[in-house]
Amino acid sequence: MHRVKMVVCILSILLLLGCHKDIKGIPSNIEIIASEKTLPPAREFHELAFERTEVPYFSYLMTNVEQTSKYNETWDFYRMEEQKPDVNFENNHVLFIGGHESGSCPNEISGIQIDFEQQRMTIVVSSSEGPCTDDAAPRTFVIRYDKEVSEQYKEVMIVEGDVETTIPIETNKLQ
Repeated sequence: MHRVKMVVCILSILLLLGCHKDIKGIPSNIEIIASEKTLPPAREFHELAFERTEVPYFSYLMTNVEQTSKYNETWDFYRMEEQKPDVNFENNHVLFIGGHESGSCPNEISGIQIDFEQQRMTIVVSSSEGPCTDDAAPRTFVIRYDKEVSEQYKEVMIVEGDVETTIPIETNKLQ
C-alpha cells in the first residue's frame, strides 16, 4: 500500500512538472527563419512588451505580421541584422517574439505545438545547461508559419523551464 501511494505521488509530481517538456520538435508547417541577439530600442520594448505580473517578471514583445510592407518595417524595428528571409505572404504569416536571456546560455526554441482546441500556439524555449549569468541579453526569434495556422489560435504560450506565460494575440501593439 505504501509503495502504491509513493508511485501515485511521484507520477503526480511528474505530471505537474512535465506538462510541456514533452513538446519537442517543430511541425513541418512552421519554421524558425531567424534568431538574433537583438531587440527594439529599450524604451519601445518596455512600453509595448507584455510583462508577467508575477515572479519571474519575464517580458515579451510579440508581433504577428501578415503582409510584406509590415514585415520589412517590423524587421527593421526589431533591429535584425542578418539578411531578411523571403516570405510568401499569400501562404504564410510571420511571428516576431522578442525577450531576454542569459548572455552565457542562449535560448533556442526546442518545440512548438498548435492546440486547435485551446486555440493556442505553445512555444517551448530552452537554454544550454551549465552555469549561466543572470544578465538580460536580448533575443528575437522570427517564426514563419502557414496562414491557416494563424486563424486557429488566439494566444501564444511561451514556456521557459517551468514558467508558462500566456500572451493574448490582442497584445500585438505594433499593428
